[in-house]
Amino acid sequence: MKIVGILLARMGSSRRPGKSLADVSGAPLITRILQRMLAFDRFDEVVLASPDTEQDQPLLAAGKAAGAIPFAGSEEDVLDRLYQAAKARGADIIVHIGGDCPFCDHELMGRALDMLLEGEAEFVSNLHPMTYPAGLDVDAMTIGALERCWERATLKTTRIHCLSYIHQNPEQFRTLNFEHPENLGHLRWTLDYPEDLELVRRVFEALGPQGQYFGMQQILDFLAANPDVAGLNTHLSDFVPDQPAHWDSEGYLSDLRDDIANLISAAGLLDGDRNYGAAAATYAQARDMIGELVDRAETFARRNGGPDTTTE
Repeated sequence: MKIVGILLARMGSSRRPGKSLADVSGAPLITRILQRMLAFDRFDEVVLASPDTEQDQPLLAAGKAAGAIPFAGSEEDVLDRLYQAAKARGADIIVHIGGDCPFCDHELMGRALDMLLEGEAEFVSNLHPMTYPAGLDVDAMTIGALERCWERATLKTTRIHCLSYIHQNPEQFRTLNFEHPENLGHLRWTLDYPEDLELVRRVFEALGPQGQYFGMQQILDFLAANPDVAGLNTHLSDFVPDQPAHWDSEGYLSDLRDDIANLISAAGLLDGDRNYGAAAATYAQARDMIGELVDRAETFARRNGGPDTTTE
């Protein structure tokens, strides 16, 4: 059985273009993430899957220099990039790590693999609900689950946000989620803003300036002892307990709104052609997606002391 860790990263980030090559304690960020993945002894291979574009060539070169296997794939169809990378390497089990997860943790990757290999699930995650710090995301899956996701996901949202189809359709997959006993989802250990990068730099400089591995508890202890570092990005968190992780992703939300508009337009054409069954199914798909936006807005409104618009 071949277990492959796949890091998805690109240069064209909407919020912080080029962040993957930002300097972190004397090395590119992508190198620091790959060092952590390569030090995890349960991976047979570590792959950096990036877009096949000119601007991403330096990123692929950095990945190769760090010891990862470079794979160039689709820029916009991230699900296809992940699947094709897994298929090209003959993976039986895939552990997906995102390029904005600088502190990928061995204990969490190991736990996800243990749960997957027990055989009850074909997809294991720690994101729904989100109880670990943002940026400690891990997904482990069988190649069969990934292939079905790749075959069935058709909307923009589910191609760009590569595993969202599984989270949206758990009845089609055997899934498990694991949680931290204390909800730490309000902590931002991800990379969207300058303040996030500064926190990441300060942690690496203190705990792993030469690429030494350190785990979640060491980061928590360091931040507890250094509140000035811990407070660098606290104002950026919109976390609500038990929320899905992607509720904090403006990219996901924007793509979801686009998909809703496209579905309503397509349903209108079907309706006009008197293809009412197909129109009803398409409208229902849009309705379900609107429901997610309603749930998110009402949850955040309650958190901010606004009126509860739900009805009995």
